[in-house]
Amino acid sequence: MYTALGNDKKVFGAEHKKADLKSAVNAFLGESCEDLRFSREKSAGEDREKGVFLGTSLRKRQIPYNMQMDIDRLCLAHAAGRFLDSKTAQDAFDVYLCYLEMFVGAGERSRRIIELLSESEAASGPRLMKDQNCFVHAACIFLLGLAAYETNTIYRQAYRDFYQKEEYGKDFGEARGQDKKMAHHYLQYWGLASLFHGMGYPFERPFEFKKLLEELGCGITASSVDALEAVAMHHSLCKNSPALFKDETDKSPLELNQHPLAYMLMLCNKQRCRNGTDERDGKNKETILSGSSFIHLYNFAAALNGRWKIADEWGKADAGKREALLNEKRKDFEEAFAELSLEYKLFNICQVKSFGKYLDRIGCFYADRPVDYEILDAFSAEDMAKIGPMEHGSWLREHYDMGWKYTADENISKDRRELLRVHCDMVPHELMGDGQVITDEIVMKNYDRLNKREQDKDIEPMNAMLLLLRMYDGLRIYKLEKKGEEGLYR
Repeated sequence: MYTALGNDKKVFGAEHKKADLKSAVNAFLGESCEDLRFSREKSAGEDREKGVFLGTSLRKRQIPYNMQMDIDRLCLAHAAGRFLDSKTAQDAFDVYLCYLEMFVGAGERSRRIIELLSESEAASGPRLMKDQNCFVHAACIFLLGLAAYETNTIYRQAYRDFYQKEEYGKDFGEARGQDKKMAHHYLQYWGLASLFHGMGYPFERPFEFKKLLEELGCGITASSVDALEAVAMHHSLCKNSPALFKDETDKSPLELNQHPLAYMLMLCNKQRCRNGTDERDGKNKETILSGSSFIHLYNFAAALNGRWKIADEWGKADAGKREALLNEKRKDFEEAFAELSLEYKLFNICQVKSFGKYLDRIGCFYADRPVDYEILDAFSAEDMAKIGPMEHGSWLREHYDMGWKYTADENISKDRRELLRVHCDMVPHELMGDGQVITDEIVMKNYDRLNKREQDKDIEPMNAMLLLLRMYDGLRIYKLEKKGEEGLYR
């Protein structure tokens, strides 16, 4: 469970049925990986009574360090669930971001790797796997491997036996052999092998793969070498036993106890290709930014977050000067975004990804070239009246999924709010009732009770998105009726 957040069964789920993929992944992340990345040393250096903390939420040193680690793990669990429901590249991005922030490093390092992933996405994809997005494919394999570890006792025992060897002692310390530590180790190094194995496709691009490994900075440890060997072996260098591959007469297949990570990567990849889990259905669910690369999603989210820091300048600037303002502040936005916790990064990314359904609701579409329709330079009051409640509903559901609750205290300090994970804009108990489902009716009632200042938080970033789409993607938004004609949405 998420011990640093409290075992709230209604929010986090105390029991998991492991009969399906999603439930098995939840069980692995929620139960087997308990205390993931906890630090006794950092926890000992904190003082709750004095408000001395080392963890990051909306800003640094705002919450206990181990509490942040549990929130990060919950972020990965929810990102995995969203991806398994949608099979879209945008939701695969969330899975990648969670892994990078948790095991590679937040801030500029994560951003640089996202850039490399975007370059790889542009350079490969269609010619390597027809009708498949390579990162959707890799994220599916990653989650299949987590479910397999959780549900298969034979594999877990083989993994334990293999990593009990003396040469892996430095990777575990005194905790070697403990079930939780084995699960933590598997998550990290299975993630390294499975999520990035596509960067080696094909081997005529070795420099790109080498560049990624340098950026990952995983260090030369026995476990990281195993992950890289798994990638190499998966790419058909030696799918036979590594001890026998020099003997052309011996084609003995690789066995589980010889290389657990390579065995799992081959197994999941074969199962994935055989079943053909249909991400083509996911393509139909893509939003306005479906053509955007991973780095564009990251940049959109950073700019939306940064816009709040220049709200006064933004309000005073003429429409024609706002693009220059965003470009001028771009580096500041990236630095501020890098300082956020993983949870708040994902909140901003969720806002970006929701933009497409808002456009559909008000009868708009996008194009990368001029068309004979009226261009949308700004949302009307009528548009905002539709978008506001939808954005508020997305905000509510994201926060409830992450365990936030309502407080009637409108004057609570931000530090206290982040520590208790409560917010006055959540749904009051009298509106929520006994249920936990956030219906559209509840969203509308809660939105109506908010004052204008709070409602504006849901609609003010939307006009900035129009400008960001043009800046980053070269896209413009058009109304669904032709110029001079009355359309369905007028």
